[in-house]
Formats: sequence, structure tokens, C-alpha cells
Amino acid sequence: MYRAYLFVKQLDQYFCYWEHTEGTVVAKDVIPYSAGIQILLKDERIKHMHINYIAYLIKQETNFQQTHVAEGWFVFKGE
Repeated sequence: MYRAYLFVKQLDQYFCYWEHTEGTVVAKDVIPYSAGIQILLKDERIKHMHINYIAYLIKQETNFQQTHVAEGWFVFKGE
């Protein structure tokens, strides 16, 4: 469930490697480049299917609008 913008804005975020992200909450959208359809939206909980899909896209050499997607992503601390 999406939380109030001001609350989410105050949460600390950090970079986390994909193998440790399952169950955490995304701090920034994950968007493949050119299609522009978000895989994960800010404040969405990361599921195993998201990690598998992103891994598949990386193997297919898909570009992302953001950098460092191949290594991991930004999540909210304590979520």
C-alpha cells in the first residue's frame, strides 16, 4: 500500500545487492530503457519474481534508465 509522500520522503535509503533485496521496499523506480514501463515503483515491496525478471532482462542486455541495476537497487532502511 502506498504511504503518504511526506512520510516516504523522510525514510532513509541505501543501496542493496539484489540477493538481499527480497522483502525490502523500493526507494526508487526500476525502469528498463526504451519500453519505459516500470518493473518496480517507489514504495513497492520487492518479490522473488521481480528479482528473477530483472536478472532475465540483464542477461538479455536490456538497458535501464538508471545505473547500477545489474548489481542491486536502492531500498528503504528498516522496511
